[in-house]
Amino acid sequence: MPRPSVDALLGAVFGADVPELLVAMGVRHADPAAFGCGPIWSSTGRHRFYLADSHDPELWEAHLPQLGDFLRPCGRRMLDTDGERHEVYLDDLHQQGGRVMCEILSLPGHQRSSIVLIDEVPPAFSRYAGLAELGRLALRTGPREHLVWITEARHTGLVEQTTALARSLVQLPGPLPEGAYIDALDLHGEVVDMTPGFL
Repeated sequence: MPRPSVDALLGAVFGADVPELLVAMGVRHADPAAFGCGPIWSSTGRHRFYLADSHDPELWEAHLPQLGDFLRPCGRRMLDTDGERHEVYLDDLHQQGGRVMCEILSLPGHQRSSIVLIDEVPPAFSRYAGLAELGRLALRTGPREHLVWITEARHTGLVEQTTALARSLVQLPGPLPEGAYIDALDLHGEVVDMTPGFL
């Protein structure tokens, strides 16, 4: 079964009201199977969509002029948006050495936070301790801490195992169509956000 098209993924999140910003930034030229774009399902019902800069870095950057000195070259830059609120990620920073994986700027407000790789589940998130069995763990710091689980399922091939582990601990907030897998979970309070990947 073919993976969903970009238009189908956009429609699943926004219906007919696809944010003009995403269109202007070239979302329809991005590749979901290469982590270029995709949905972020939230248990709040306020789903989001991400768009990386891999398809056209200059076009992507041209539509985010309000970021000042935050933007800089890095492994991957990404916009996470619900159409009204945006978060801009400098991603894969750990590949340059260190444990900081992402730096994040939230708009409006220009609030900054980071995602830092960790080795074990912090006590505040002890109910998710089982996630340490597979993948990688990270902690988002800022006004409210988030536990982030990066499954690494695409690289390890453990798609069924990571899906089963996630389902044993949380109710998934969105669909996993054929050819999709859980790339990451973001857990904060009672909220579960899930980013699917596509094979």
